[in-house]
Amino acid sequence: MIIRNRPDGRPVKVPGFTKLMPMVSGSRTKSTIFFEQDLYLDKTMDFIRDFNTSRKEGTRRLSVFQIFLCAVGRAFGEKPRMNRFIINSRYYQRNHISASFVTKVSLSEDAEEVNVIIPLEPDDNLESVNERFTQVVNNIKEGQSNDSSEKVDVFEKFPVPLLKMILAVYRFLDNHNLVTASMLRVFPFYSSVFLANLGSVQLDSPLHHLFDMGTNGIFVALGIVHKEKIIDEDDRMRTRKRMRIQFAYDDRIIDGLYAGKTIKLLKKYVENPELLSEKKGMTDDEKKAIGLTAKGRQLFSL
Repeated sequence: MIIRNRPDGRPVKVPGFTKLMPMVSGSRTKSTIFFEQDLYLDKTMDFIRDFNTSRKEGTRRLSVFQIFLCAVGRAFGEKPRMNRFIINSRYYQRNHISASFVTKVSLSEDAEEVNVIIPLEPDDNLESVNERFTQVVNNIKEGQSNDSSEKVDVFEKFPVPLLKMILAVYRFLDNHNLVTASMLRVFPFYSSVFLANLGSVQLDSPLHHLFDMGTNGIFVALGIVHKEKIIDEDDRMRTRKRMRIQFAYDDRIIDGLYAGKTIKLLKKYVENPELLSEKKGMTDDEKKAIGLTAKGRQLFSL
């Protein structure tokens, strides 16, 4: 008998046809849908400039990436079914909102890469995300890598055959809900969304695959901000700022209409960051109603 409860989510009922999808479509990577979206950031860049002139002392400069992080928390709070995952052909509602990303200790080709999982809240505002992001970056610069990086580094000492055996045992435990919270923190594949900020290294966003390990079913790649010439509705030439983002998501989790509305919501928040300036204000009961629990929200606490 499979254990139903997990440290990162609870089982949910889905319609019959949806229930069949993991068995019909196969693995997460076989069920990936790719989608691209252009963000127009003239208003956003002006907002960032104004925010940074009066930001709290000791915090990092606000960036489009941080605005996107805040937008994920808000959008997934409003569209909680986007925060589901599939394990062993069974559907679960994630009990936290979080984002994974990989960063370098410094902008050097040989610099160490660090896996980061940052917790998010559906009622976060830009100030709270900025403070949390600052804490993450400061920890990295001070050599205080998160649990994921420190524990995965141990695998460097193991031969490949032993690693394959360890991962096979781990996948079995994961599929049968025998993993503990500390085990989930070893890998960065258990977040609501995996992000790649290619704009930070002056690259455009690529189409990126999902991972068949873990529960993460959404990958978003953010690219560089371009300036482009356009003809506006008054037939005048003007310049606007555009960023292209690429989505890859597990089509088994949710239908395209729901996913599309979530992507539009993310776009609205990033293009209008003033909507993220104020705390939304949610009670614990309201958070519980969308599947979030106090225990889940502590899973990847900093």
